[in-house]
Amino acid sequence: MEPLGVTASLATIIELAIKATTYLREVKYGSEDRIKLRDEIRSTQYLLETLKDRVDDSLTLKKDLASIRALTLLGGPLDQFNTALEQLIDKIAPKDGFARRTRSLVWPFKKEDVRALLDTIERQKSAFSLALQNDHMYCRQVWDQWQRLTSPVASHSRLSPK
Repeated sequence: MEPLGVTASLATIIELAIKATTYLREVKYGSEDRIKLRDEIRSTQYLLETLKDRVDDSLTLKKDLASIRALTLLGGPLDQFNTALEQLIDKIAPKDGFARRTRSLVWPFKKEDVRALLDTIERQKSAFSLALQNDHMYCRQVWDQWQRLTSPVASHSRLSPK
């Protein structure tokens, strides 16, 4: 996927994460489960925003982001996180009439459902974090290479007659 496509995918998923956390904040009951889901989604959202920034930067720096592009594969981490968010939103989004009024009174998830959602989100969050680390390691390698080429010793040895 091209960088602009990756940026669009990330922006869409970030919007879904914002929507999910907004709905979670509006649910009155659900105690710890609601808070755990909200916090996990928010921390993952931060990683997605950082990934989006890296992709945006890569457009101007003309840098390849293979590890970040790999996240966008069909059935990959972005796809799985998107699916988890859609399932969550489907259960907690406002409905019409009576269902809308009772939504804030009834937590629609069982403990095992919450655990499954958290597990999915945590796995994808790990994949996003690894992609960022891979990108950082690549940047570090480029920086080290540039430092070696521009250091005084390297400059001197290239200019010295043989």
